[in-house]
Order: sequence, then structure tokens, then C-alpha cells
Amino acid sequence: MKCVFVNVQTTGLDARSSEIVELAAMPWDDGKSGPIDVDQFRAIGRVSDDIAKINGYDDKARETCATFRHGFVERLLAMLANHENVLVACNPTFVWDFISTAAERMGVPLPSCVRLVDVSSMAVPLYVAGKVGGLGLADLGKIVGRAPKSPGQAADKVELTRDVFEKLFALYYGALK
Repeated sequence: MKCVFVNVQTTGLDARSSEIVELAAMPWDDGKSGPIDVDQFRAIGRVSDDIAKINGYDDKARETCATFRHGFVERLLAMLANHENVLVACNPTFVWDFISTAAERMGVPLPSCVRLVDVSSMAVPLYVAGKVGGLGLADLGKIVGRAPKSPGQAADKVELTRDVFEKLFALYYGALK
């Protein structure tokens, strides 16, 4: 199986009115992870204090960062194309909504089909059985014995998502190749 693990940090919850401020992607080929491609971006609009607490965004720290740009979207879409257009995330619909909206704004063509794999959905049987307290990444991290690091840090969340995916995959389907 080939896929790409992705995490985005944003200025809000609506892809039409919010921005991506951090994006990380990691290719995965039959149990082998590739290098993480990660970048941080400066928001054009204001970032609310509530969102900044959630994702760790700091205007001062990001003042030297570029705004979200064409090149990262193109690299991510190329990575997806090379990995059967399978995107794995915790809440991949949210992630894909932001990526596809950004690509459309920039005139970057999207693939005709992207398959979304949700590690939260994979964990539903464990949640129903009372083995995990919730389906967010912080709760799912307990499956592999760790929690996400401080707010933001998309690269860490991509690695944690991969670890949870591999653990659940092995639990349900047996060892990975």
C-alpha cells in the first residue's frame, strides 16, 4: 500500500475563509516512511487568540515566513500522485478541504480522485469497546504510548498519525510487510 500522511494547521475551521499556516506531508510505501516535507506560512489575515492557542501560531515568529504558496501545493499533489492518491489523516476531509481550496485559488489542477483514509474511523471499534477515550489524535496517541507534542507542530502530528495507522492496521489486518 502507498499513501501520504498529511496534517494542516489553519487559522480557522472554514477553508473558504481561513488559511493554512503549517502543512506537513510524509510519503509511505508498504511500511516505509519517506522524508517529511513541512513548511510554515505567515497568515495574511488576523489569527484569533483562540486559534493561536490551539495551533501555536505566533505572528512575531512567522513574520519572516512566506504566505502559503503555489510550490508546496504542487509538491504535495505530486507526492499524492506517486502514492496512488491516498491521503491519510486524522480528519482527512478537513485536511483535503483546505488543500483543495488552496489549490483551486491558485489555479493548480486537482486530481480527479483522492481517496481519504481517516485514522479516527479506523479506531471506532476500539472507542466503542472503551479502549480509547475519544477519536481525536491526542486520544489515539495513547494507542502507541504518546501524545502529540505542543500545539501546532504538523510534522509531529504526521508522525503520530502514521504510528497510529500502523498500529491499527497491524491490529486489524496483521503485520505490515
